[in-house]
Amino acid sequence: MSGRARNLLKTARGRRRLLVDVSFGFALLIVLIGVALAVPQVYAQKLVPGMWVGNVAIGGQTKVQALATMQSVVDAVAEQGLRVTVDGKVTTVPIQQALTTSDITPPLVDLDPEASVRAAFAYGHDFGVIRNALQFWRATILRKHIEPAITVDELVVEASLRTQFGAKDDPAQPAHLKFANGEFTVVPEKAGNGFVYQPAVAAAIAQWQQAQPAVIALTRGTENSRLTADRAQDFIDDAQAVVQRAPFSLTLADGKTSKLDAATVGAGLDVVLSAKNKVVLAFTEAKLASLLKQLKENTDIPAKESRFRIVDGKVAEFQQGQVGRTFDLAATVAAMNTALLKKNQKTVAAVITEVKPQSAADSAVALGITELVATGKTNFAGSPTNRRKNIANAVRFLNGLLIKPGEDFSLVKALSPIELSNGYLPELVIKGNRTIPEVGGGLCQVGTTMFRLALDAGVPILERRNHSYRVSYYEPPVGMDATLYDPKPDFRIKNDYESALLLQARVSGDNLIFDFYGTKDTRVATSSTPKLFNVTKPPATKYIKTTDLKPGQKKRLERAHNGGSTSFTYTVTKDGKTTPQTFNSVYRAWQEVWLVGATAEEIAADAEV
Repeated sequence: MSGRARNLLKTARGRRRLLVDVSFGFALLIVLIGVALAVPQVYAQKLVPGMWVGNVAIGGQTKVQALATMQSVVDAVAEQGLRVTVDGKVTTVPIQQALTTSDITPPLVDLDPEASVRAAFAYGHDFGVIRNALQFWRATILRKHIEPAITVDELVVEASLRTQFGAKDDPAQPAHLKFANGEFTVVPEKAGNGFVYQPAVAAAIAQWQQAQPAVIALTRGTENSRLTADRAQDFIDDAQAVVQRAPFSLTLADGKTSKLDAATVGAGLDVVLSAKNKVVLAFTEAKLASLLKQLKENTDIPAKESRFRIVDGKVAEFQQGQVGRTFDLAATVAAMNTALLKKNQKTVAAVITEVKPQSAADSAVALGITELVATGKTNFAGSPTNRRKNIANAVRFLNGLLIKPGEDFSLVKALSPIELSNGYLPELVIKGNRTIPEVGGGLCQVGTTMFRLALDAGVPILERRNHSYRVSYYEPPVGMDATLYDPKPDFRIKNDYESALLLQARVSGDNLIFDFYGTKDTRVATSSTPKLFNVTKPPATKYIKTTDLKPGQKKRLERAHNGGSTSFTYTVTKDGKTTPQTFNSVYRAWQEVWLVGATAEEIAADAEV
């Protein structure tokens, strides 16, 4: 064989070997890709390995297991409370800031275990096969940390700390503008003295965002205002220029206008802190309060809802609705800042909102309101006077309201604003070691009654949160309550009937009764009997000293309640389709609480840290 032939043979063998190697490599690659895509399918019903919520490992767990893990974390955060060290002494500030009977004070921090688990499960499951696989292997190899679903307001936390520890504080005052004799001057800021709260609050929130109990330290010192005279001084010329452009015109309803002369403009301007600690020149509600109040009084016309009366179990039209209007203070000030300051305009329109009744021009027949559809009922025997009055005040707002087909109904929105000016009365609640009046106690009775009405009606329940503690007014059964606070938590439902739903609300003796009138369809709603488990005993009795009682006199504010977990299933069957929904509730144990009369000197001595 010639050399040329041998070379050709060698080349052919090399090509065959290369082809075999490439084929093997390609086949191996296919196998590896297949394995990479197949292994994540083993975790189709589990969270991907390496998944963490804050500092809590839940990777590889089922949703049920992960929910139990996160619930134990939430319980630990609540049970430990916010631990505050002051001069070497540790004080616990409760996460839940009020008595169960008050119904109205939100916790310092709200960790939602269900939402946290849903967000964690979405990683590696809610996308296409390739992206899910990439997320799976990334979490498995490098870990994946997500922040828990958390609701916390730093101002609420700071206010709670100030309530408990700040009796002797002198808070900082920001610099501001003063307008007199046609000229602006700056009133300097005033430093505060006492405890320094901002870094402590930030430290607490950072720990809660890692799904762990918070331990912070309060130190004394000088707390400077973020808004200083130097920063305010930069806006003197800008403010003066705005005044020189006056007068301005504020357009109102019915073709009327209000003239904003130089004096009014100057008095209404100030420097304020906006987002990201930025100082801006702006009109403020506080400085324009007198003018805005007068304009609102001259503008507002209340809407009149269509009301209906029941005759022999049927609905008869009683009063037709009337469209109203309201002068929106905050939106009008925002419009002034945009038009007069940012755009240098001379005229601005006040924001006047049309308030439509929910059935301004509809009749009962057209709305499909023909018969009783569902009923919800709770008992409030033993409630104090103000709680009873707040329930009656809520009935005044709710009775006769209509929820149109397809409409989402918010109970907080229907009852708002929850203020003294709207007929609500205060109740004493516990915050830290003090009893403080809060407005709106008893509205969770309304929320719970609405929850039970919705269960009987078979409508979709969009939002519901149980109380942190068991409340005797709502038992039995345990586990069918709904807490309420403005703005959250809310109670929301959707009217998926073809007819409107008319809400009739009434108080009968010690009972709060809600009825829905509309037109029944084929749906059947059932709820299983709630199961109670994981019962926990209450902690030791708590005594709170107060000058509201004579020294030595005692008054019990709250009886002890066991904690525990409950679960029940709400099932709606319609046109052959069954839709189940499970409501799980976790209640913490609540101690017996007594007020004990004491002298101011005794209370001051206990407050010394």
